[in-house]
Amino acid sequence: MESSEDRGLTDEVTRVQAVTYLQGATGHGVGSLGFLLLGGIGYWATGWAALGFGGLVCAFLLTANGLSIYLWDAIQAYVFSKRPPAEDSAPTRTLSAPSLSTEHRAELIAGLTQVTGLVVALLLVVGVFRWFGVEGGSYVLGAGLAVGNLAALLVDRVR
Repeated sequence: MESSEDRGLTDEVTRVQAVTYLQGATGHGVGSLGFLLLGGIGYWATGWAALGFGGLVCAFLLTANGLSIYLWDAIQAYVFSKRPPAEDSAPTRTLSAPSLSTEHRAELIAGLTQVTGLVVALLLVVGVFRWFGVEGGSYVLGAGLAVGNLAALLVDRVR
């Protein structure tokens, strides 16, 4: 299994060179804002709330995917920095249970963090809908999602 240092944007395949800037977090942020915009325009033009809500759900899922990829890589990099893989390379025979490899440990921690984050996000969404109602909550969540995506794009641009 490769370490987090071996992976990165260079592993991604972009067939159209003009859009290489959309790799990674930038693509998720722009795509999510696009779904919010299309859903908002669809709701405004037709008055059909399902179009706006559908755009919000798609934007939320795209943002969650981008955030999970970012956090997965950050957690793996942290675990690799704390416990270098060199100690995993020398197999020894003992009667004790084998220790987890650094890669396995990083994946377990990252997976647990993602599941915990998903539960927290779902509880937050349910709480917002209970507090503001479905329509008001959709506006609040959409605005929060747009602000979060814009902030992430600005941070990515500055970096």
